[in-house]
Amino acid sequence: MGRRLPIFLRPGEQERLLAVIQSERDRLIVLLGIRLGLRVSEICQLRVEHLVLEDDEGHESLLVYRGKGDKDRLLPVPSTLIQPLRAWIGERRDGWVFASPYKPGSHLTTRAVQYLIPKLAVAAEISRARITPHKLRHTFATNRRRRKVDLFLIKELLGHTRIETTAIYLHADTDELKDAVEDD
Repeated sequence: MGRRLPIFLRPGEQERLLAVIQSERDRLIVLLGIRLGLRVSEICQLRVEHLVLEDDEGHESLLVYRGKGDKDRLLPVPSTLIQPLRAWIGERRDGWVFASPYKPGSHLTTRAVQYLIPKLAVAAEISRARITPHKLRHTFATNRRRRKVDLFLIKELLGHTRIETTAIYLHADTDELKDAVEDD
């Protein structure tokens, strides 16, 4: 049996999804998925002390600590995420970026985010497919591919072990296919 193409949000859908978000926390969760490609578990387990929002050389980074396969990876933070992260964290220097509102000392659960994302997609009237946190990760990878980012770099950003896993994002989108068949 063949592999199915990944489901991702098209640019207009990304804008609609972000437009319906009411809370700063939920907006940042979605942005970490779309703009950095984090897994839902990586978003939930993100710690304030793993963020460097400006070092001595003016660089911003985020440490994914013990991600899938118990691997760490250091990611540059895109400029569009710096201000939302700073605003959300405020003066905090440690602790969970997304603390549980119900269980002191714990982080937001993956289940809470898995419930949140489809709810936001329905509010944004994105009904093409069930939108999950992992679809935000697919969106990140597809956006990088559209920008002609090297597949090896996408692999590193996503934390994939094998390039074959990343290669599913080589699919052509319908706009590219249309351009390919049009006569000059």
